[in-house]
This record gives sequence, structure tokens and C-alpha cells, in this order.
Amino acid sequence: MISLPTVSDYLALPRSPDTWVVKDLIPVGGRSNFYGPPKRGKSFAAVQLALAVAGEGPTSWFGFPILLHGPVLYLQLDTPRVLCAKQYFEEVMASGVSFLTPHPIYLADREIAPFPFN
Repeated sequence: MISLPTVSDYLALPRSPDTWVVKDLIPVGGRSNFYGPPKRGKSFAAVQLALAVAGEGPTSWFGFPILLHGPVLYLQLDTPRVLCAKQYFEEVMASGVSFLTPHPIYLADREIAPFPFN
């Protein structure tokens, strides 16, 4: 049988202080999922978030302070690579945005093997 703590016991367990990557939005070790109807700007917002966290620049993303910068894993699961590369990265770069950030932005899509969502 598994022994689980009560809420009172759980709250008494030692823990590190709150640490946020994006204050009040994404904790250290957390993940973010953008979901909604098509053509609403989710991917562009996700790319901007990736750039903000991977870079040393902006100090906030849509008003949420960026408290910790580091590597980013960008999972692109719904758009074919030919469209994702053109629309989300090449067009953004053509507007003057650089993906040469201090920390890497790793990309995975449904076409990269052995990716489990193929």
C-alpha cells in the first residue's frame, strides 16, 4: 500500500522558494501549451515567448516578467515542417528578429524521428 501525506503533512514538507521563469505564469520546470482555434496567433505568441526566455532581452512577455533565462524546447505538433519553418521562423527572421539567442531554442516536430507523436 502506498503511504501518502495528508494536506497538513504535505504543507509541512521542506520545499524551495517559489521560482518562476515567467512570473505567475510558468514555474521553473513548468510547461506551457498554447491551445485554441486556428489562425489566432498562438504560434507567433509561442515563438515570442521562446525568444524572451532564451534571450537576455525583453524583461517581460505580454506584461509577465521574465525572471529566468535559459534553453527552450519548442514542440511543433500540428503544423507540417514546410509551413512551420516558413511562417513561424523564416518570416519572423525576415522582419529582423534573430534566433541567435544566448541560450538555445530546440525544435521538435512531428516529422523528426524517433519522435513519439508520428
